[in-house]
Amino acid sequence: MSIDPEMMEKAKQAIPGDISERVEKERSKLIEREFYGMDAAGGVPGNNQGQAGNTRHGTAILKEDERIYIFISSSVPKETLWNYARDLDALGQPRMSIVMRGFVGGMTKVRPTLEFLRGVLFKNENCASDECEAYQAPIIIDPLLFRRYGIEAVPAIVYARGVTDLTISEKIKEGGEPGDYYMLYGDAALDGALELIDREAGSKSLDCLVLKLRRGGGYERDCR
Repeated sequence: MSIDPEMMEKAKQAIPGDISERVEKERSKLIEREFYGMDAAGGVPGNNQGQAGNTRHGTAILKEDERIYIFISSSVPKETLWNYARDLDALGQPRMSIVMRGFVGGMTKVRPTLEFLRGVLFKNENCASDECEAYQAPIIIDPLLFRRYGIEAVPAIVYARGVTDLTISEKIKEGGEPGDYYMLYGDAALDGALELIDREAGSKSLDCLVLKLRRGGGYERDCR
């Protein structure tokens, strides 16, 4: 699989910032996972996040064995995607990721994916400078996670706990069913979706995430 260098250069010029680098890294890792069953970087961003401690916005809320995946595609309304990116940026939690099944238009077409990510991450999608302000929301490309959780429609939000392997799409290629997880389909605000999932899961982590989304600073006193 190869990409026309001229096309890649034009895409990079059209989409400023570090997004083009992120897309190329994801493309390389996707090829590694699909053809070799491994990740060249030793883990999938968002999965290889077992370190406890502080995040960009304070203490990590999700435990080491907990993950939240927001499964999307380019068919999801742009406003919904933008809201997810905004909320993940506000939460600053490394164990939460937006997940795409693959590249928009296939792995050989980089520009559609760059433009798609621009619309999701850039606070002003019309920005054309080299320093466009963007949401810091982890977006990974991982068809194996779609397969592992049996995702049939998007958007879908999965809360998983008991994750014991933090790399290579949770080792789906080695077989086995996913651990304890809860899933919600539909276009819902993230705080509302997590609240609904929490009714079944009974997770203190989800309680705290909802409080942080709704209150911002000061949520900690009710999250102990």
